[in-house]
This record gives sequence, C-alpha cells and structure tokens, in this order.
Amino acid sequence: MDQHAEGRWGCLDTRRQFGAVGGLGFLRNFAAFFYTALEVAVFGSLANTSNRLATFPQ
Repeated sequence: MDQHAEGRWGCLDTRRQFGAVGGLGFLRNFAAFFYTALEVAVFGSLANTSNRLATFPQ
C-alpha cells in the first residue's frame, strides 16, 4: 500500500517536472517561430524592394 502510494506521488512529481520543461520548450519554440517569421517578413520585404529596384528601367 505504501509503495503504491509512493509510486503514484513519484509519477505525479515527474509529470509536474516534465510539464515545466515542456512549458519552457513551448515558449522557446514559440520565440524561435516568432523570430523566424519576423526574419522572413523583413528579408522578404527587402528582397521585394531590391527586385522592384532591379526591374526599374535604367
């Protein structure tokens, strides 16, 4: 009985720690995704501008 209860608490504790790590991983993934989207938007607009400048008749 005691061993069973201890095992249950250990499982809960492990799940809580994993949840914290998973939350941090989610935040890190979200930050990386946001930065990548920002980078793509900035470089895309720069590439668009340079393409437009390149297609202007000289």
